[in-house]
Amino acid sequence: MIVKQWQSLRQILCYTSLLAMAGLVFTACIPAAVNTGNCSLHSQWTIDFRRSGGFAGQTLSLQLSRNGKLIMKDGNNKITYAANITMEEITQIEGQLIQACPFQSEMRLNRKGQPDVCPDCFLYTLDIKMDGQKFSAQATDASISASLRPLIDSMNVLLSKTVYG
Repeated sequence: MIVKQWQSLRQILCYTSLLAMAGLVFTACIPAAVNTGNCSLHSQWTIDFRRSGGFAGQTLSLQLSRNGKLIMKDGNNKITYAANITMEEITQIEGQLIQACPFQSEMRLNRKGQPDVCPDCFLYTLDIKMDGQKFSAQATDASISASLRPLIDSMNVLLSKTVYG
């Protein structure tokens, strides 16, 4: 009797393990994305943008709010820059936020559920707060979607303008 109970328990554990492994394999094929809800620009928004990696292993971050206040940090040299952008630039970025919504991460995951390696590519991370909602997305140079590219390009231009004038 004890032997039969042990065999039944072993079968249950085996089936449970197989189901768990199947779930992991299935979720490893789905792109990582964090986004629930609708995007709206009725009041305030902030963008936290981070660009890391590349050939030089450079890390730059930028925080931008709807009032035009921009703070850029050079993570390698520990330098902080502050600037204000024009209303025209704010309007352009708001249009790009609407175009990119819903913000979908474009990271391809390997079998272990980790992002695929892209040598010498930049990794872009966007954390966006709009009307009390939070959105996040990640992409590399090789995986940026057409809807996310204009926003990431604008953030890169702002980084360059802030550092190099």
